Parts: sequence; C-alpha cells; structure tokens
Amino acid sequence: MKTDYTLPKIAKVFKISPGRLRYWVRTDLVSISRVNSGNKSGPEEEFFEFKDLVCIKAICALLEVGLPLRRIRMNLASLRACLPEIEQPLESLEVWVEGSDRVVVRVGDTLYQPDGQQVIDFTLPPIQEEESPSVLGGDANIGLEWFERAFQLDGDSDTYSEAIVAYQKCIELVPDFTDAHCNLGAVYHQQGNFGRARECYENALSIDRDHIESRYNLGSLLEEEGANEQALWHFEKSLRIDPELPELHRSLALLYEKLDREARALNHWRKVLELDPEGPLAELARTRIDD
Repeated sequence: MKTDYTLPKIAKVFKISPGRLRYWVRTDLVSISRVNSGNKSGPEEEFFEFKDLVCIKAICALLEVGLPLRRIRMNLASLRACLPEIEQPLESLEVWVEGSDRVVVRVGDTLYQPDGQQVIDFTLPPIQEEESPSVLGGDANIGLEWFERAFQLDGDSDTYSEAIVAYQKCIELVPDFTDAHCNLGAVYHQQGNFGRARECYENALSIDRDHIESRYNLGSLLEEEGANEQALWHFEKSLRIDPELPELHRSLALLYEKLDREARALNHWRKVLELDPEGPLAELARTRIDD
C-alpha cells in the first residue's frame, strides 16, 4: 500500500501551487512515481515518496532565502554529475539562513561541492542578457530562465506586460514548453483578452492534451463566455486527468448548479469536502450541501 503523498496534497502542505509543483516535476527538478490505478481505462496515479518530499522541502527553503531557481537547478545538475553515488543531492542540502547564503552538501561526515571546495556559494551575479547559449547551456536553459522570470512577474497586474514578454521569449526558444503557453494564456485571461488566452490554452493542449491546467483554464474561460456545455466537457476531461483537485470539483459543482443538475452538483460538493475538509472551499461546500 503506497503512502498517500499525492501532488495536490503535497502542494497544499508546502503552500505552493499545484501548477508550480507540476512544473518542477516536468523539468526534472523533483521526481514523482506513477502507478496504474487498477482500472485499465483510468489514469495512472501519481504520488511522491518520502525522499521526494525532502527534496521539495529543500527547494522551498532555498527559494525562501532568495536563491534563484535557475541556480538551484544548475548546481543540482552538477552535483548529480560529479557525485553519482548521491541519488538525490537535495536531500543533503543544509541552508544557513542567519547571516549567510552558503549551501553545502553533506555526505556522511564530508562536505562536497562540484569544484572540490568545501562550500557551495550560490551568490552569483544576475543573469546578463548578452550571455551566449554556450555559457548558459543552450536555448532550453535560456528558455527556462525566461520562464522563471515570467513566473515571478505574472502574479501582479502591474507587471503583466513584462510577464507576457518573458513568456513569449521563452516560447520562441522552446516552442513546445506547455507550461509557458498555459501561463501566458492565464495572463491574457486575467487581462480580459479571451481570444489570445484561448489561443494559448489550445496551443498547450496541442502539445499535451492531458495538460490539466490548460484544460481546466480553457473550461473556465468558456464558462465565462457562456459556452457552458463546452466548459463542462473540458472540466469533465480534466477530472479524468486528475480526480483529486478540490478546485475542479468546486467548478463542476457550480456549473452543474447553473445547468439545474442539482444531484450532480451535490456529488461534487461532497467531493470537495472529502478532499479538502479544512480548506478554504470547505465552508462554501458545507453551505451548498446544507441548502
């Protein structure tokens, strides 16, 4: 019997968005196990092992002290290459927060870094736009840098324009980067530019038809446009991809209410409570069930 470390639950534990955690998995920053659900027609189940949780915790700690994800990624790659006996180097990272930004890797009683020095110094100069692909590791790495820069900008309406430019640059370098297409669509969506948003979501789904964030966002957009049956199709498709997203069940419940399908709505409100009994959606679900 596997431990129930599913992606939605771990995202909640570490207070990061499921989309961001999926991005770390897709870009091999952390690993996730997949097993058959037991239903031949059903999706594979995804879950983390305990060692993966240690890695996620380490990444969150490094980000919290201000270390850029690009640098975490590059040093992790170096450690894996130079210390192949360490299956997950992040498990051994120790972070000094008080008065220091140094990070070391301890293996037993020994401290390592790829160049043989005792301490890994993550304090590096900011990314320079004129740096060549050969320095940064090719177009894919530069694309990741643009993505991570855009990710930091897309949560504030004052920087939406900058985020759009950064995501576009990422897509120019890595055209099949589904997360970049999806996030660009989300920024356009927030701006009310539904046409451009829909195009971005559909681009992401043409690359990966099971990209749940794009599928879910497209359903939400269609509902806002009044295309309720189309929205329902995308929500139901999303549910087959990941049946444990409380927000998805909430959206389905509300849409079924709008379509006067109360029994189906009630089932989804109950599922919200089952998946997230103490979360922000729980009170709304209880109110709807009581009514």
